[in-house]
Amino acid sequence: MFRPIQRLRNPRSPSELLVARLTLVSLAVVAIDLVAAFAFYLLERDAPESDITTYEQALFWTSSQLTSVSSSLRNPITTGGHILAVGIDIIAVGVVTVLVATIVQHTHLVSPRREQYFRERGRAASAPEKSGGGERDSGS
Repeated sequence: MFRPIQRLRNPRSPSELLVARLTLVSLAVVAIDLVAAFAFYLLERDAPESDITTYEQALFWTSSQLTSVSSSLRNPITTGGHILAVGIDIIAVGVVTVLVATIVQHTHLVSPRREQYFRERGRAASAPEKSGGGERDSGS
């Protein structure tokens, strides 16, 4: 199996778990951004007085909304654009919440007891499997 994907699927340390989660959140945000920008472009491109006339402008607008920075472009003009803008704002709040929760959980996982769990898990994963051996309970 491709080694980086293996590490994302089976982290051996709290740091690898943090990297895996941040990678997945980042990939999800990029995918949401690209899809939302396309939808926003379709909704706003033909609206009178709309500042969104190209996909790049729509991508700029959705990216700035997702980062909670906002942009200098006018707010959406169409009803569909308004609905999409509210959805993007809700997603932006969710992204910030997930990022904060991931970092807080990482701080919790770095505690000595959790560190011991990941050390044992790393040793078990790197040791050759023996036939007839069941999974071992780490006690946490």
